[in-house]
Amino acid sequence: NKIMRFAIQPGVTTANRIIELFSADAVAPLVFDVLLDPTDGNDGSGFVAVTSATDPPRIAGGQSSQLTGRDVNPLETEGIFTALVRLKDALLANDVWRAQHAIDLLDQAVLNLNFERAELGAKQQSLDILNTRIEDEDMQLQSALSADFDADLAEVISSLLAKQSAYQAALQATAKIFRMSLLDYL
Repeated sequence: NKIMRFAIQPGVTTANRIIELFSADAVAPLVFDVLLDPTDGNDGSGFVAVTSATDPPRIAGGQSSQLTGRDVNPLETEGIFTALVRLKDALLANDVWRAQHAIDLLDQAVLNLNFERAELGAKQQSLDILNTRIEDEDMQLQSALSADFDADLAEVISSLLAKQSAYQAALQATAKIFRMSLLDYL
């Protein structure tokens, strides 16, 4: 177990204090070589500060090790892929109970998938109905516009002449009425 822990308090912890912590540990000097670089003009009595990311402080020695462990708070999403992974793991482990549990999860996932497909189908049907209504309304509007703008010229002229004749007749009748006086009735 290779764990190295020490607390650095900015403005309090010095480089010499870090070296003292390493030296006081029975194992650290065997695994790590802690060096203070005297060429930088620091005798180790100054405070530890954050250094540049391009030139970080280094500890020499030791050996590489692989960090292994398990998730102490495992979370997974419920779904068809999780059920399939669990089923695969159970079959590889030859665990009948876990396989049955994975099959139950798979059945539930398929049921949920069918519900989602049904919901999507209902939404698609609603969209298709709305699309049909919009197309029908568009056709009716185009028909109404065509009736207004694409009128038969001969029919329009005949209607206009008939209305003009009726208007002139109404004007003449009004003129005759206004010309009459009380003397016309005596």
